[in-house]
Amino acid sequence: MKVLNTVILALAFILGVNSLPKAASKEELIGLVKGIPRHQLEAQLRALVAPGFKAALDDSIINLLDTTVRQIIIEGSEELGIPPLDPAKLDHVDLDLNLDGLVLKGSVDNAQAEKISTFVVDSVKTNLLLLRVEAQVSVPEIVASGEHYKLEGNVGGLLPVHGEGSFSVSVKGLVIKVKISLGSSNSFINVKTLELDVTLEEIKTDFKGLLGDDEDLSNLINEIISDLAPELFEELKPSVLPVVADAIVNLANEKLEGVTLQDLLDLINGGGLKKL
Repeated sequence: MKVLNTVILALAFILGVNSLPKAASKEELIGLVKGIPRHQLEAQLRALVAPGFKAALDDSIINLLDTTVRQIIIEGSEELGIPPLDPAKLDHVDLDLNLDGLVLKGSVDNAQAEKISTFVVDSVKTNLLLLRVEAQVSVPEIVASGEHYKLEGNVGGLLPVHGEGSFSVSVKGLVIKVKISLGSSNSFINVKTLELDVTLEEIKTDFKGLLGDDEDLSNLINEIISDLAPELFEELKPSVLPVVADAIVNLANEKLEGVTLQDLLDLINGGGLKKL
């Protein structure tokens, strides 16, 4: 299958993706290959794995993230049905979490998260022949706040958490790593798998009214939660991140329906969002 994918990519770059049959069989692809001089195929394949080509593709993806994606986060996109995400606003959400080390039930009203668009693209590494992308993005700080929360539960199975009031949460040193594997069906591209890892350096919470109206007790509980949060986050990752990754894959494949490899490359090279 990897060999067949390589042939498809070589044909895509030589003939253009849209010139390939929409439902090409293996035999049809082999027939197309036979019609192309061997030296032309070899030259194209060598070009695809050449360091200069890979570096240029990596730089194009970094530029896409730095410009187009950042602009979408700040301004939103009517074409993609995405609202502005910095700040990301939430009118109301009900919470009912029952995870290892974290049990919470309640609600949050009139909340928002800021500084999402301050992300930095640390690295991008592509393998076009295998249709794989690895990337790392870091966000110096994200600040979430809300006018009202109401919570009941416990942290770590020991620390009771209950109260209501306003709140703010600061997350610092957030690092997101992704490994994406793409596939193709009838010349159209899709996300096959997505591996996701998230790490953070520090969480600071300020929930007013925790355990009642005693401000000193509330501050103490916030300090304890802030100290426990990074370790608790690590413990929760195996159960939470796969769910998040699956949701991202499903959303991405909805947006990629009817999108070819050439469309994707055009987007990476500044061709706009019209195909998504």
